[in-house]
Amino acid sequence: MRAGLGQTGGGDVTHAEWAQACIAGTAKLWRSLEGQYPFWTAGFSVFYSPVNATSKVVIVGANPGGDATAFDESVASTLPAVHDYYVVPDYKMARQMKDLFSRAGREDLLRHSIKLNLNFFRSRNTAEWMTAPPAVREKVEFRCRAWVLQLIERIKPKVVLCEGLATFDKLQELFAYPEPRTTVWTASGGRAYVRSIKGGNHLLGLIHPTGARPSAKTWHQVVAALRADLKGV
Repeated sequence: MRAGLGQTGGGDVTHAEWAQACIAGTAKLWRSLEGQYPFWTAGFSVFYSPVNATSKVVIVGANPGGDATAFDESVASTLPAVHDYYVVPDYKMARQMKDLFSRAGREDLLRHSIKLNLNFFRSRNTAEWMTAPPAVREKVEFRCRAWVLQLIERIKPKVVLCEGLATFDKLQELFAYPEPRTTVWTASGGRAYVRSIKGGNHLLGLIHPTGARPSAKTWHQVVAALRADLKGV
């Protein structure tokens, strides 16, 4: 599947109504797969923020972490009224992302960003997700990616920021963005921050803020690169 940021969403449905329909569709898909993969009770989580037309940044992670103890279907089925990074501010991802945007001088963009994942279905890690049957993974990943693409096409954000470089690589391919320009490298020679620009829109990817444990020096360079890319947004 390929898509362009210039395409539009559907009809007169508001962004919030579309988002709620997306959540309902995810819940329906999850229920249809009961018993078809070993960690089905871990459930799903779609949005971690309100969805509105004024957001200039969309943040995309890989998939929700945790197990069945982290899942509440009634909560997962409701569009959040407040950004999750400010509801539970002390968990590590929230701290790292607030630190990143604050040091870049644009925490306002984070506070009003839209946050979701490329895969809405919960697993403790990638290894556990891979234990699901291939047919289940293919169905879930295809549907979730389609919803993510629709969101970006509706909102038309100036910046799509990927939490994790694997997520960046997938979106870069899905949107047919140019080959990325790597702006920050780790001490071991790996990528820490990458950028691809198309039609004035920025697709950015950063080393995973928690899982990869970037060094202080690398994180400082990531902050500087993000500050440059957010200038004027």
